[in-house]
Amino acid sequence: GLRVRTHAKVTEFLMRGAAVCGVTLASGEQLDANVVVTCVGRWTGELLTRLDLDVPMTSPEPAGSPAVGLLVTTTPVLARLRRVICAEGLMVRPDGAGRLLLHGDEQDARVRHDTAVWPPPAQAQELVTHLQGLLRNADTARIESAQIGIRALPADRLPVVGPALEGLYVVVTHSGVTLAPVLGELVAGELIDERQGAALERFRPARFERTVV
Repeated sequence: GLRVRTHAKVTEFLMRGAAVCGVTLASGEQLDANVVVTCVGRWTGELLTRLDLDVPMTSPEPAGSPAVGLLVTTTPVLARLRRVICAEGLMVRPDGAGRLLLHGDEQDARVRHDTAVWPPPAQAQELVTHLQGLLRNADTARIESAQIGIRALPADRLPVVGPALEGLYVVVTHSGVTLAPVLGELVAGELIDERQGAALERFRPARFERTVV
């Protein structure tokens, strides 16, 4: 019975008194819901301002922002990987058809959210050169593409998981792919089985509530 809608932007929340009871899409269509779960990554703060809620996210704009990351895809190489490798500041994973995806924290610190990716920045070549010195049969690797990614990074670097209003549940975190399996189980347990997840208590969005003096 699940229906997936893609490219369907949420423009407003439907309210019943002080409770969220659905969303309005850019098309004008309204969808009713018992609970709305927001999982919109780095756009979380922007979306929740529509409800005057504050879930601060790390801005990608200042130089050296930890929300900014450089990803480099290599041309196909003879080296074959089946898992992620982290070695000497370089992170590598297979990306299909012999290509490798490269990343390094040191290079991230020297790019910006608006760094041009074509021609690839010098930091991209640094990653490929580093790979060639570490991985056998990677000497033919070249840059196929470079991308600037923006991380979903809450301001205090911790996941945000839990109810923010009646009818509204928020989930946002860095390392979402890594944490998704356990978060899926915990969130489903809270929403469907009404089973309070003790492991989530320190990550509730209530920690960002404004203090009124």
